[in-house]
Amino acid sequence: MPTKVGSGMTDGVVKTAEKASKSPSNNAASDEGKIVQLNSSGKIPTAYYDAGGTNTPMFSAYLSADQTASGLTKVQFNTESFDTDNAFDNSTNYRFTIPSAKAGKYFISFDMHVANSATDATSMNAYLYKNGSLYKQVNFHEGANSILRCHLNLVCLEDASVGDYYEVFVDVAGTNPIIEGGTGTFGSSFMAYKLLT
Repeated sequence: MPTKVGSGMTDGVVKTAEKASKSPSNNAASDEGKIVQLNSSGKIPTAYYDAGGTNTPMFSAYLSADQTASGLTKVQFNTESFDTDNAFDNSTNYRFTIPSAKAGKYFISFDMHVANSATDATSMNAYLYKNGSLYKQVNFHEGANSILRCHLNLVCLEDASVGDYYEVFVDVAGTNPIIEGGTGTFGSSFMAYKLLT
């Protein structure tokens, strides 16, 4: 049974006497008012549900083992759970770079677990760098020299251009600090994906 594509799929007007003559263009504006043949299950074809695109590039990476933190330290997220566009470098620069033709708005997040063996840290800080410069940060400071472990999480929405790159750094003021790695409760991770707009 054909149906007319309206501004919302649930508001489409069913046409019982017309034949489908056009296929989806994957463009909501140009598809407005077209007639489309429902599939054998009586539903709108999958192509219309895919009209908005996909949330790619998309990646998720983590630190596979503990990393020593000495001063300002770049976090070496060396293991990828997935990376749809090969946009994250997990072996050399440990950075996420916006690929060609993929500019847009992005969700970017890191989840850092930092520890200090002597329980004497006064501050634990994690930073998101953009194109080599400090961009955003999350900090924990304690005046009594008593920090043992801290969980630092940052989430942001970013309007990114092709070639922009993002890295994560940590800085801990304490004795023998580490960035905790692995897949367990205290693992550190970095992720991003492109938003549909």
